[in-house]
Amino acid sequence: MAWLKEKLFVRNFNSPHMKNTFITLLFLGLIIITNDYANAQYNSDFEENTFNQYFNNNGNVYDLLNALNYNEALYAQGKRQIDAHIAFLKAKNIEQKSIKKRIQTIYKTTHNKFFKKYEAKAFFNHIFENGQYNCVTASALYALLFDEFGINYSIRETPVHIYLIADTTGLQTLIESTLPGTGIINFSEKFKKDYVAYLNKNKLISDEEFENSTTEQLFRENYSQDKSINLWELTAIQYYNKGILLMEEEKYTGAALYLNKAKSIYPSNNISYNHYAALQNGLMENLKKKSYDADLFSQVVLSSLEDSSLTQLMYDYFDNISHELCVNNPDIKRYDQFFNEIQLSCSTTPLPNNLLHKYHYYRAYNFMMMGSYPPALAEVKKSYHFNRDNLFVKELAQQIAVKHLFIERSYRKQIDSLEYYFNELPFLSENQLFQQQYVYYYVKVISDCFMYDEPLRGIEYYNRFITALDRFNINNYSDEHISVGFGITAFYYAENANFSKALRVVNKGLELSPESLRLKQAKSDIEDAKRIYTTGYKNYTPYTFTNIETPETLKEKVHKHFPGKWRAVSIIMEDMEQDLNKNETFEFIADKDKNCTYIHNGKTEKGKWAYRPKSKCIYFVPHKEKDDYKVFKVKEASANKIVLLPFKDQKTPSPYKYILKPI
Repeated sequence: MAWLKEKLFVRNFNSPHMKNTFITLLFLGLIIITNDYANAQYNSDFEENTFNQYFNNNGNVYDLLNALNYNEALYAQGKRQIDAHIAFLKAKNIEQKSIKKRIQTIYKTTHNKFFKKYEAKAFFNHIFENGQYNCVTASALYALLFDEFGINYSIRETPVHIYLIADTTGLQTLIESTLPGTGIINFSEKFKKDYVAYLNKNKLISDEEFENSTTEQLFRENYSQDKSINLWELTAIQYYNKGILLMEEEKYTGAALYLNKAKSIYPSNNISYNHYAALQNGLMENLKKKSYDADLFSQVVLSSLEDSSLTQLMYDYFDNISHELCVNNPDIKRYDQFFNEIQLSCSTTPLPNNLLHKYHYYRAYNFMMMGSYPPALAEVKKSYHFNRDNLFVKELAQQIAVKHLFIERSYRKQIDSLEYYFNELPFLSENQLFQQQYVYYYVKVISDCFMYDEPLRGIEYYNRFITALDRFNINNYSDEHISVGFGITAFYYAENANFSKALRVVNKGLELSPESLRLKQAKSDIEDAKRIYTTGYKNYTPYTFTNIETPETLKEKVHKHFPGKWRAVSIIMEDMEQDLNKNETFEFIADKDKNCTYIHNGKTEKGKWAYRPKSKCIYFVPHKEKDDYKVFKVKEASANKIVLLPFKDQKTPSPYKYILKPI
């Protein structure tokens, strides 16, 4: 008799409309299984112990029939009543009768003694409480008695009913515990189509069958069958029916639990489909109400390990909740709580790597958008660990690195940060833009060190730079950056008469940028300086600095003495003062209002001058071509002498200095 109205569906997460398809039936068959019950929720210790014994091949059918709705008093009462009934039958010498008489006697006496009222929603122990029964529970009791008296039987399952065939090799007597009603069961076309599609997706029917047979034919062959099941599988139908009842009440978490227990005993296509339906319905209700049930989702996770049809459902739902709690309406505490509950529920089973990847990915994105870059980096590292091929996580790592570097105002810190990123996420070191930026940071630090009188630190960073180029396989950079970094280092060594090191540095730069005109010119200049230094001049006097100026005192002296007329009279090359070339002119005419005339080798330019204490440099900016400004580092300033170190192309220091005298 039809007694349950089940909500069946296949819902699309991307569909704006979700409709329920109703079908009326007694029970459905059952499913493809998972035996992971370490995390299942049981109604009682008795139920848990009963299932554990079953999975350890030490199960008891009577216990399993009572486990769903366990009541200690009814359990004992049922045992007593069954034992008494068996004793009663034995007293009637039933075992001495023909098989036909035995079957008739058991059927009639049992029906009269136990079955008082048909109740569609009854469970096994209701028989002993108030005589309520249905075809499932009555058939189970008959099967227990047939086992006791050695009568072979077959339990028959149809989509709407359970009945028995006794003495299957002889009389084949029908044991009908109830008389099924005459109501008509209508299966919607959508239900049939979804059911058949589910079978095909899970390879329960082949692609060839799916393509070459009609939906009606496949549904009839796979659903509407009269199947033979055993007594253990019959116990599962109680759990199945309980799950269907809860689905009717839209209690999907509980429904999925009962259906999962049913399929752990009796794996059939029908329960697999309905278990999937319960989980999907529940998840969709969660998303709709924004009330996220970790217990329900944990069931999806555990079941997906054995039922591949649930895998995409699991990831779709998790993407939805992750986007909601990390992006759309950020609530990272709630998100973490949800995930922690999942981990607790699945504590004995490792979570899928892709699920862990997604969790850490969304956390990383949330932290990045909140400007918390260290935790964002920690999370994106974890996400990358679980899925190293995912392009989205690589893109996110790049975004985090860029945003982090943007707020770092120190080039030295930017170098340290990039090297940390390269070490933790090696794929970032392969990014051409990061390589270029990395080289730029090093060149900037090296240049600043030499310009701001930190030569030892400049050498330290140059050596680090050389090592880093090989360590991180840096091969993407501009010739300009290489020429500046290697050029300024080479000129430092040349300025200090260490020509061999200077040439090694410039040659290394030319290995990296062989077409760099600046480095070629620098090499030529250094070789000339070496030749001059080695040959020497007859008229020269050694030059050394007697005072090391502080930025404050030098600033005062420049502003006090530079306004006036100055002309270069000699140069300093490798700490030796030498006569200025007769054909070279180098003059400044400056005033306190920052106006300035610059004369070099007969060319006269008018413009503005400025002094920057940090770099200790005088900048001359012409009126006409402002981009063609000149840079001179002040080495000494007094009323009688100013010493200037000119920069080539505004960046590279020359290997010589001018000594200017007042005109």
